[in-house]
Amino acid sequence: MNSLWKYSPLALLYFCLLFPITSADYWWHISAGREILEHGWIHQDFLSFPHFGKSWHNIHWLYQVITFAIHKYLGLIIAALMKPLFIVGIIWIHLRLWKPSNPVVFLCFAGWALFPFRFLALNRPTLFTLVILHLMIWVLVRQQGKAKWISLSVLQILLANLQGLFILGPALVICYLVAEKSWKELKWIPLLYCVSMIHPLGVDTLIYPFKIWWRISIGAGLFSQHISENAPLWLSIERGHYVTSAFLMIGILSIVIYTLKSKCGSHTLMRFYQILVLPLSYLALTSQRNQLLWVLLMLPLVYHVFKEFFQKLNLKFTPLIRTQVQSILPMTMWITLAALAIIHMNSWWAQASLKSEAPMRFPSQQILARLNSVRIFNADQYGGFIHFHTKHKVFIDGRFILREPDFFSEYIEVLEDPQIWPQFQSKWGFG
Repeated sequence: MNSLWKYSPLALLYFCLLFPITSADYWWHISAGREILEHGWIHQDFLSFPHFGKSWHNIHWLYQVITFAIHKYLGLIIAALMKPLFIVGIIWIHLRLWKPSNPVVFLCFAGWALFPFRFLALNRPTLFTLVILHLMIWVLVRQQGKAKWISLSVLQILLANLQGLFILGPALVICYLVAEKSWKELKWIPLLYCVSMIHPLGVDTLIYPFKIWWRISIGAGLFSQHISENAPLWLSIERGHYVTSAFLMIGILSIVIYTLKSKCGSHTLMRFYQILVLPLSYLALTSQRNQLLWVLLMLPLVYHVFKEFFQKLNLKFTPLIRTQVQSILPMTMWITLAALAIIHMNSWWAQASLKSEAPMRFPSQQILARLNSVRIFNADQYGGFIHFHTKHKVFIDGRFILREPDFFSEYIEVLEDPQIWPQFQSKWGFG
């Protein structure tokens, strides 16, 4: 019974993260997975007619094949049910590595920290990336010698075949080795990065992360301005995302101040997380999609800051009051997390069922049934869904790495100014 109570917040956390498939990217990913399994490796775009035949470096192929197989053989409801397990597994890794004195408080705190960012936990390659990065931390802490580098290499190969942000793997290992002061082992980092070439794209894989960074951050601010997941923090605030923005700013400021004021301790893991503070904070501030990455990787450090603050505050009270507070704190946090889980479960997107796509989010089956062979104009969030269900070539989908800024600018312009629709329709031959 004691163990059941100790780990029960994990179940509450699971329900806080459970909601239907709402990610528009999920659909073009499983369309690509189906195409790979049916016709082999994808070299060119097959989803959209404006870019049909254009070279496509499909870096996410392994995620697409796995996700399509789950969707086809287990169904949409299993895909939705599996998603929270990734985050719960990451929290379990933190729990096993840190061994907090009060697991209930730690797990409830994790639930609190993740709750404002729960809708960023989407069915996307990022979830696989997050799991692999935390498995890398596990390997770095628990393994030594050749076994460690073999395990890290295998995880890096998986990471490179799942998502374009695989460069985070070597970066994370560098930070840990610096924290551990294992200077000699840094010589293995180039090899760890180069094993990413074990991918159908070969050498081209190595430059893909830099293309993404250039496209989102430097090369075309247009994509950051009009795609919410790529929006920097200031733009998220303008769009009314006050709660997540406030939580993120408070979290970043608290741990940055703590890191600057405190000396790096003797605990390697603590030094490691303190080294990660600035680069991860930069990623979170420059793109909304990275906020969940920040929360999960910084969770142990944020909890440590919270714990120290609470202990200092508690010292101001009498021993009797301190004892009472410490005795009721776990139950109070558990009840609060349970209340958050109930609130969340009652407010799913448009009260959608896990068995189907979220209503009001994607086109209905009735609309899809009316599509014929003519070219249609669609919003980017509907492209993958339409293609998966009809195999109909669409105008645009969520693969913005394929879109040139001029094309995307024209697309945004017609959405904002319907008066130019006749010229736009004539140019692209919509039916």
